[in-house]
Amino acid sequence: MDNIKLNYLHVCDLAFLSDKKKANIIGIFKAIYSSSFPFVYPKFVLVASFLCDPKTAKGDHRLRIKLIRKSDQKELKDKPLDLDFQIQDGQSEINFIIDIINTTFEKPEAYTLVTYIDDREVGRNELEVIKT
Repeated sequence: MDNIKLNYLHVCDLAFLSDKKKANIIGIFKAIYSSSFPFVYPKFVLVASFLCDPKTAKGDHRLRIKLIRKSDQKELKDKPLDLDFQIQDGQSEINFIIDIINTTFEKPEAYTLVTYIDDREVGRNELEVIKT
């Protein structure tokens, strides 16, 4: 069912909610740089916003995010990031701020963040890892 759609997915250095519940996103990037491989990137943040049909999206759902190396479709984490959440009656948007800690990149190349809601792919975001 298409009652939840990806509004945006950003990779950034830092994100937080203001006291008025506004998303503050700092340092959006699409590339990570390293002089040696493999290397561990200590932290990046995923910020995701979804638009919900306020009449049909109510109930329990699961967000799944996979970080996949494009060359061989290998998933970088041992398991995908899964978050269970609930949409309330009349809710039209839901946002997530997710810290990704200690990700190992084995070699420089392109990666894809694939986002799913209830096992249905809703979006992709590219991340390039570059040797300096």
